[in-house]
Amino acid sequence: MRQLIALAETGNYRKAGLRLGISHAAVSQTITRLEKDYDVSLFGKKGGATVATIHGQRLIETARQLLWEAEQLKDEINSMKQLDGETLVIGADPIVCDSLMAPVLTRMLKSHPKLKFRVVITPWAEMEVQLRDKSIQLYVGIAHNRRPEGISFSGLRLAPPIIVCNAQHPLTQQKKIMFSDTLKYRAMLSYVPDWLQKPWLPEISGFYSSKDQVHEFLGQNFVECESMGVLRELLLQTDAIAVMPETLLREDFKNKTLKKLHIEGFPFVERVKGIVAHLEGNILSSAATATIKTIQELVEPDRRNDASRNKAEVAENLIQWPLTMGDPSP
Repeated sequence: MRQLIALAETGNYRKAGLRLGISHAAVSQTITRLEKDYDVSLFGKKGGATVATIHGQRLIETARQLLWEAEQLKDEINSMKQLDGETLVIGADPIVCDSLMAPVLTRMLKSHPKLKFRVVITPWAEMEVQLRDKSIQLYVGIAHNRRPEGISFSGLRLAPPIIVCNAQHPLTQQKKIMFSDTLKYRAMLSYVPDWLQKPWLPEISGFYSSKDQVHEFLGQNFVECESMGVLRELLLQTDAIAVMPETLLREDFKNKTLKKLHIEGFPFVERVKGIVAHLEGNILSSAATATIKTIQELVEPDRRNDASRNKAEVAENLIQWPLTMGDPSP
């Protein structure tokens, strides 16, 4: 196949042989054999040059495609070899760590059992520093309104979190739950970013005369814990409510120990915009590239169907979400 392509590109048997490091006679013999096999003329003379016939052009086109696929397969096999024994350090937002990274790494380990990895709980505020000093190679989390220079972002669409409480909670007895009803109880989550505080602000600001009092209330009303296991146990033992990924609580819903609250005006109604981030210009390891691909396959199986979406619009939405309440920060 390479001889066929070389002859087509050089238009000369001698030059084709020189390019490939073989004699021009060897090239001629290969072409003669192919013409005999296909029972057609593949090349002819035109103005002193050797040019492909219509049959030759078709065969050359197929040869180029086969060679490209062979190179792709070779690269993929090499990448798989490199994955064995490689250590990947991933920074993960507490909100997505358990619900997203666990199934991603499970799939990775099944296909690459020798892969080594370490997951570091990394809130957004620490993401930039850890990427720049190369403490982590990848960051996976929730999209933010600020996009630091020198860091590359890929968008994800994640399942929204839910508000949940224990099955005997007083809120479960109400036919209609308003957002203001949740203010009577402590709210628990992995950490409290500004965008998650925003839905609470309009509800409580009318009861206080200053912003300091509002933020003091938020500080007292939120319980932060990076361990989803601890949050779950607190839910079972107290009358607190929690914002958590639904996928982590399926067994509790099945056993009827916890209950999902349907709250009027709860801000998470559609897919949440997440991100995978890494340093721009930094060559990703084979393990990092494979991890990104696995994440996209798990959270966006219908990604190809969205090819028609405007890329600029997607990028803008990625930056702005989830600051949907009030004016987005610059």
